[in-house]
Amino acid sequence: MILHSKDSIIHAIQVNDNALHKQLVKKYLYYSNIIIWTVIFFYPLLGILDYIYAYEIYQTLLLIKVITVLVIYAVYDICSAKRVSPLIPLHVTFFTISCNAAVLCNLVSFEVAPIFFLVYASLFMLFNLAVFWHPSNSFGHFFSTLFMIVLCFHTINNGSLALFITQGAGLFIMTGFFSCFIPVARHSIIKRNTLNDLKVKYSTAQLHVLHQELSKKNIEIEESNSRLTELVMQQDTFLSLVKQDIHVFIDEINRTSKEMRQTDTNLNAIADIQHSVASLEQLVQLLPEEDDAPASDILLQYSAVDVLQSVKEVAACMTVQFASHQVSFQQVAKQPKYRQQLDQLYFDQLLFNLFANSLKFSSPGCTFLTSVRTIEKEYVLVIACINANVNLNPFRSENWMPAHPTPQSLQKGLGPGFYIARLLANKMNANLHYHSSTNYSAYEIRFNTQSPDEY
Repeated sequence: MILHSKDSIIHAIQVNDNALHKQLVKKYLYYSNIIIWTVIFFYPLLGILDYIYAYEIYQTLLLIKVITVLVIYAVYDICSAKRVSPLIPLHVTFFTISCNAAVLCNLVSFEVAPIFFLVYASLFMLFNLAVFWHPSNSFGHFFSTLFMIVLCFHTINNGSLALFITQGAGLFIMTGFFSCFIPVARHSIIKRNTLNDLKVKYSTAQLHVLHQELSKKNIEIEESNSRLTELVMQQDTFLSLVKQDIHVFIDEINRTSKEMRQTDTNLNAIADIQHSVASLEQLVQLLPEEDDAPASDILLQYSAVDVLQSVKEVAACMTVQFASHQVSFQQVAKQPKYRQQLDQLYFDQLLFNLFANSLKFSSPGCTFLTSVRTIEKEYVLVIACINANVNLNPFRSENWMPAHPTPQSLQKGLGPGFYIARLLANKMNANLHYHSSTNYSAYEIRFNTQSPDEY
């Protein structure tokens, strides 16, 4: 039995753009939460530096930090409630921290300005190390921060620009600019890892589906093997019973022959009986030794079977055997499809038996020809083995010669496989007949056309 699995092979995984976008949004939200909540909890702690290095205005600076944190939290809460892009509160966080840095670094004296520039440069670099967004956003915030610092310098400071740069602004510019390149690699790596995770997830799902499908196929194969085992047991039981009956028949004929010989009568009949006994012994030699074969009933599972398609599939499975015996196979063209209520497994086994029987007794160059026709309102499948160079229509019933199993026909075209095929046909409410002539031999399967409900 050949099982075909459709769509069970995992092809190259293609990730949907929408699915990838949803996963990236989750990543945006995750890393945004890290930065936002870190700012909310720890940014006010920078008031300690304000207290130490800008004692005169530390209360004002601490109030600004608290207001900044509240603004960030309010924007974050509104965006979370409305399920808008998680990048919005992140932009607000960057912008407000930049504004604080621009104002504070210009308010304090030049002596302590390097400390605040260093703190905000480090904070900007840490943000870039943790953030996940397109790198252009980091560069945008850097240049906007730089613009605000320059604007505040011209508005608040009266010192020289060169001194301002040497007192910390230059460090902030260098650190902030080069830290903007960190999201370039980070964005590419996280996006690629997200894509790979989706591919692994999809492939795992497909493998799970494939595993379930293979499990079902394995169960079907086990059931088929079990049914085939029953079939073999039935075959062996049948042949062993036939052999036992023939042995009993031979013993009975021998006993009768001895009694007739003692009376010296019907010597010609005795010779005929001995010839028949020899033929029966020849038949016995073809049967297997299965004295203790276990008995098993064949349980049929009916389904609508396309008869000609089944013949074609079985013949396709035996292409190698046909080629080795130098025979060809063909079906009569343009025949209507016909579905009959049969057991697919046992019907295939029946066809295999008939083809194997025909191969065993065929000659090189012959042709296997199959056709369907209607005889006396019965649907009939014919499998004919036509000898080479014979132009004969084997499907004309008037050309047929019925053949009954005899010891001679067993050597010419039947064999034990015919008995098993006939047993299977009878089980499926069909009749199997064998016909032969000098130019061809043929098997005829007549199907009972009763409705499926009658099975």
